[in-house]
Amino acid sequence: MTTSRRTALVGLFGAVAALNLVACGGGGSDAGTPVASTPAPTPAVASTPAVVGATPAASAAASSSSGVCSPTANAKVGKTAALSTRSHLVSGQVRVVDSCTLEITNFNYDGGGLSKVEVYGGLAGNFVSGFAIGPNLKGTVYTGGTLRVTLKPGDIDKLDGISIWCSDANVNFGDARFI
Repeated sequence: MTTSRRTALVGLFGAVAALNLVACGGGGSDAGTPVASTPAPTPAVASTPAVVGATPAASAAASSSSGVCSPTANAKVGKTAALSTRSHLVSGQVRVVDSCTLEITNFNYDGGGLSKVEVYGGLAGNFVSGFAIGPNLKGTVYTGGTLRVTLKPGDIDKLDGISIWCSDANVNFGDARFI
Protein backbone atom coordinates (compact mmCIF):
# COMPACT_ATOMS: atom_id res chain seq x y z
CA MET A 1 0.00 0.00 0.00
CA THR A 2 1.35 3.42 -0.86
CA THR A 3 2.07 6.00 1.80
CA SER A 4 -0.49 8.44 0.40
CA ARG A 5 -3.20 5.75 0.32
CA ARG A 6 -2.38 4.67 3.89
CA THR A 7 -2.50 8.31 5.05
CA ALA A 8 -5.88 8.77 3.35
CA LEU A 9 -7.30 5.64 5.03
CA VAL A 10 -6.01 6.67 8.47
CA GLY A 11 -7.57 10.10 7.96
CA LEU A 12 -10.88 8.55 6.89
CA PHE A 13 -11.03 6.25 9.94
CA GLY A 14 -10.19 9.16 12.24
CA ALA A 15 -12.93 11.29 10.69
CA VAL A 16 -15.52 8.52 11.12
CA ALA A 17 -14.55 8.08 14.79
CA ALA A 18 -14.74 11.84 15.38
CA LEU A 19 -18.17 12.03 13.73
CA ASN A 20 -19.48 9.28 16.00
CA LEU A 21 -18.28 11.15 19.09
CA VAL A 22 -19.59 14.51 17.89
CA ALA A 23 -22.91 12.93 16.86
CA CYS A 24 -23.72 12.25 20.48
CA GLY A 25 -22.72 15.67 21.66
CA GLY A 26 -19.07 15.49 22.45
CA GLY A 27 -18.24 11.89 22.99
CA GLY A 28 -17.06 10.12 26.02
CA SER A 29 -15.33 6.96 26.95
CA ASP A 30 -16.59 3.61 28.08
CA ALA A 31 -13.17 3.04 29.64
CA GLY A 32 -14.14 5.20 32.63
CA THR A 33 -11.99 8.22 31.90
CA PRO A 34 -13.86 11.40 32.77
CA VAL A 35 -14.36 13.62 29.75
CA ALA A 36 -15.16 17.30 30.07
CA SER A 37 -17.60 18.68 27.56
CA THR A 38 -18.88 22.13 26.85
CA PRO A 39 -22.51 22.48 27.91
CA ALA A 40 -24.82 23.24 25.03
CA PRO A 41 -27.46 25.93 25.48
CA THR A 42 -30.60 24.28 26.76
CA PRO A 43 -34.14 25.46 27.34
CA ALA A 44 -34.68 24.07 30.83
CA VAL A 45 -32.58 24.20 33.98
CA ALA A 46 -33.25 22.10 37.05
CA SER A 47 -30.88 23.77 39.51
CA THR A 48 -33.09 23.09 42.47
CA PRO A 49 -34.00 19.48 43.13
CA ALA A 50 -36.41 18.33 40.43
CA VAL A 51 -38.48 15.19 40.66
CA VAL A 52 -39.22 13.49 37.36
CA GLY A 53 -41.38 10.40 37.11
CA ALA A 54 -42.50 10.60 40.71
CA THR A 55 -44.80 7.74 41.61
CA PRO A 56 -48.36 8.77 42.53
CA ALA A 57 -49.59 7.08 45.70
CA ALA A 58 -52.19 5.05 43.77
CA SER A 59 -49.59 3.45 41.50
CA ALA A 60 -46.86 3.09 44.12
CA ALA A 61 -48.29 -0.27 45.11
CA ALA A 62 -48.35 -1.65 41.59
CA SER A 63 -44.80 -2.55 40.55
CA SER A 64 -42.19 -5.29 40.87
CA SER A 65 -42.06 -8.86 39.73
CA SER A 66 -44.55 -9.83 42.46
CA GLY A 67 -46.96 -7.05 41.46
CA VAL A 68 -46.38 -5.12 44.70
CA CYS A 69 -44.04 -2.22 45.28
CA SER A 70 -42.35 -3.27 48.47
CA PRO A 71 -39.57 -1.62 50.45
CA THR A 72 -38.01 -5.05 51.15
CA ALA A 73 -39.21 -7.41 48.37
CA ASN A 74 -35.91 -7.33 46.49
CA ALA A 75 -32.30 -7.73 47.65
CA LYS A 76 -31.36 -4.57 45.74
CA VAL A 77 -33.60 -2.35 47.89
CA GLY A 78 -31.43 0.07 49.84
CA LYS A 79 -28.36 -0.38 47.62
CA THR A 80 -26.57 2.79 46.53
CA ALA A 81 -23.97 3.54 43.89
CA ALA A 82 -22.20 6.62 42.56
CA LEU A 83 -22.65 7.54 38.89
CA SER A 84 -19.33 7.65 37.05
CA THR A 85 -18.57 10.75 35.01
CA ARG A 86 -17.86 9.79 31.41
CA SER A 87 -19.38 12.68 29.47
CA HIS A 88 -21.75 15.66 29.72
CA LEU A 89 -20.78 16.25 33.36
CA VAL A 90 -22.95 13.34 34.58
CA SER A 91 -22.64 12.56 38.29
CA GLY A 92 -24.83 11.75 41.25
CA GLN A 93 -25.78 9.08 43.76
CA VAL A 94 -28.28 6.35 42.79
CA ARG A 95 -30.36 4.56 45.43
CA VAL A 96 -32.83 1.70 45.05
CA VAL A 97 -35.73 3.11 47.09
CA ASP A 98 -38.03 0.11 46.75
CA SER A 99 -38.73 -2.63 44.21
CA CYS A 100 -40.19 -0.11 41.76
CA THR A 101 -38.33 3.16 42.37
CA LEU A 102 -34.80 4.44 41.80
CA GLU A 103 -33.70 7.85 42.99
CA ILE A 104 -30.70 9.79 41.71
CA THR A 105 -29.72 12.56 44.13
CA ASN A 106 -27.21 15.34 43.65
CA PHE A 107 -27.73 14.64 39.94
CA ASN A 108 -25.69 16.62 37.44
CA TYR A 109 -26.08 16.52 33.64
CA ASP A 110 -25.46 19.32 31.16
CA GLY A 111 -28.48 18.49 28.96
CA GLY A 112 -26.36 17.63 25.89
CA GLY A 113 -26.31 14.70 23.51
CA LEU A 114 -28.46 13.70 20.56
CA SER A 115 -32.24 13.56 20.63
CA LYS A 116 -32.53 10.61 23.07
CA VAL A 117 -30.59 10.55 26.33
CA GLU A 118 -32.33 8.20 28.73
CA VAL A 119 -31.86 6.43 32.02
CA TYR A 120 -31.03 2.86 30.98
CA GLY A 121 -30.95 -0.38 32.94
CA GLY A 122 -28.44 -3.12 32.23
CA LEU A 123 -26.70 -6.18 33.60
CA ALA A 124 -22.98 -6.51 34.33
CA GLY A 125 -22.27 -3.08 32.87
CA ASN A 126 -23.78 -4.04 29.51
CA PHE A 127 -26.03 -1.16 28.51
CA VAL A 128 -25.87 -1.82 24.75
CA SER A 129 -28.22 -4.74 25.47
CA GLY A 130 -30.02 -2.71 28.14
CA PHE A 131 -33.39 -1.00 28.14
CA ALA A 132 -34.86 2.43 28.81
CA ILE A 133 -36.27 2.83 32.32
CA GLY A 134 -36.55 6.59 32.54
CA PRO A 135 -37.54 9.70 30.66
CA ASN A 136 -35.70 11.40 27.82
CA LEU A 137 -33.36 13.80 29.60
CA LYS A 138 -32.04 15.60 26.51
CA GLY A 139 -32.29 19.35 26.85
CA THR A 140 -32.78 19.49 30.62
CA VAL A 141 -29.85 20.66 32.71
CA TYR A 142 -29.55 19.18 36.20
CA THR A 143 -27.34 20.78 38.82
CA GLY A 144 -27.57 18.98 42.15
CA GLY A 145 -31.11 17.85 41.32
CA THR A 146 -33.12 14.77 42.17
CA LEU A 147 -34.46 12.38 39.55
CA ARG A 148 -36.92 9.63 40.52
CA VAL A 149 -37.38 6.76 38.08
CA THR A 150 -40.42 4.51 38.34
CA LEU A 151 -39.71 0.98 37.15
CA LYS A 152 -42.13 -1.32 35.34
CA PRO A 153 -43.13 -4.57 37.05
CA GLY A 154 -40.14 -6.94 37.13
CA ASP A 155 -37.58 -4.41 35.83
CA ILE A 156 -35.68 -4.39 39.13
CA ASP A 157 -34.84 -8.07 38.51
CA LYS A 158 -33.48 -7.31 35.00
CA LEU A 159 -30.81 -4.82 36.04
CA ASP A 160 -27.87 -4.47 38.35
CA GLY A 161 -26.98 -0.95 37.28
CA ILE A 162 -28.06 2.12 35.37
CA SER A 163 -26.56 4.43 32.78
CA ILE A 164 -27.33 7.88 31.48
CA TRP A 165 -27.33 6.57 27.92
CA CYS A 166 -27.37 8.29 24.53
CA SER A 167 -29.50 5.67 22.78
CA ASP A 168 -29.10 7.31 19.35
CA ALA A 169 -25.37 6.51 19.34
CA ASN A 170 -25.02 3.85 22.09
CA VAL A 171 -22.80 6.09 24.23
CA ASN A 172 -22.57 5.88 28.02
CA PHE A 173 -22.48 9.34 29.67
CA GLY A 174 -22.13 7.85 33.17
CA ASP A 175 -23.15 4.67 34.97
CA ALA A 176 -23.52 3.04 38.38
CA ARG A 177 -23.80 -0.61 39.44
CA PHE A 178 -25.57 -1.97 42.55
CA ILE A 179 -23.12 -4.68 43.55
